[in-house]
Amino acid sequence: MLVARDVMTRSLISCSPQDFVAQAALLMRDRNIGDVLVADAGKLVGILTDRDIAVRVTAKALDPERVPVRDVMSDRVLTGQPGWDLDQIARQMGKYQIRRLPIVEDGTPVGIVSFSDIVRHDGHSSHVVQALKEISEPQPIDRLHGLKRKGLLATLGVGLAATAAVALTLSPKTAGELRERVQATRIGNRRPEVMQAERNRNLKRMKD
Repeated sequence: MLVARDVMTRSLISCSPQDFVAQAALLMRDRNIGDVLVADAGKLVGILTDRDIAVRVTAKALDPERVPVRDVMSDRVLTGQPGWDLDQIARQMGKYQIRRLPIVEDGTPVGIVSFSDIVRHDGHSSHVVQALKEISEPQPIDRLHGLKRKGLLATLGVGLAATAAVALTLSPKTAGELRERVQATRIGNRRPEVMQAERNRNLKRMKD
């Protein structure tokens, strides 16, 4: 059975609480990521996301070159352990609608697992499918950008934004299978609603 240490990325992008937000934003830009771990003396103390910057800095017209990361970071970070199996990680991701889970050992970050990592290694697990459905529920889209992402969102619909983000990191074949499974699941969940709509249309035709 695969566990977090088997699939996690060990090369971590982090900053310190004393760094200014502008420095963290440059890291996000240069590494094409949406969040940066915040570590102090080797211990994980928070996480700074692009949404944190948008809501807590930009929206308040603050100067990112003067605001320290500690003032706007999220200090309650959901984490996992190196020995957690992929189903356990997928359940956490689905429950909290997150796509990346820092892995810590004795308070020290040792890796990070993304949802796409899980899909690559265990994409057919029922827990993975359920997590994907939960992550794909409608929510604000603040991390997707670029023409390629916009085109994919137009195809899948806003409710599948998180799925689109995951799919962009996979091979074309895996991404296609992933989209089909999510679409089929969502349509299946709406089957009574679809059938009732069809009955209403038939009744209308008969009356006309």
